[in-house]
Amino acid sequence: MPSTPTDMSSAQRLGPRLLVVDDNDDDVELLRIALKRTDSGLVLSVEKSGEAALRRLAAAVGAKLPDVVLLDWKMPGISGAEVLKAIREAPTTHHLPVVVLSSSEAPDDLRVATALGATGYLPKPADMGGYLALARSLDEAWCGATCPRS
Repeated sequence: MPSTPTDMSSAQRLGPRLLVVDDNDDDVELLRIALKRTDSGLVLSVEKSGEAALRRLAAAVGAKLPDVVLLDWKMPGISGAEVLKAIREAPTTHHLPVVVLSSSEAPDDLRVATALGATGYLPKPADMGGYLALARSLDEAWCGATCPRS
């Protein structure tokens, strides 16, 4: 089930759209809290599976596409690798920045993600401090000083 933007309507916040694809509710909630605490200008939406993310991306056209995808690598069903491959093969999404966020530090996972065209590969934070740092980095990379703030 798709979520709505984090604690704000898209009419209130017109910042870059971040699509998080992650099956772990706790990780998503920690990121949601971190984005709010850092006053991020990013507008968050979530899909809990690779299948749902690919459906959402296939249905989105032009301006309705996210500005960046944060993709969990290890998910049941369609894996992060399969989602990334599908994103890169689709003419409407091949250009999207996709940052892999994973608890896996296996060199093979990093190699595969890079070969499939990941924009970046980051370890999942272990605590709220890590999620706050991630939120600041995402905001700086995709928002900078141009996003609306509360």
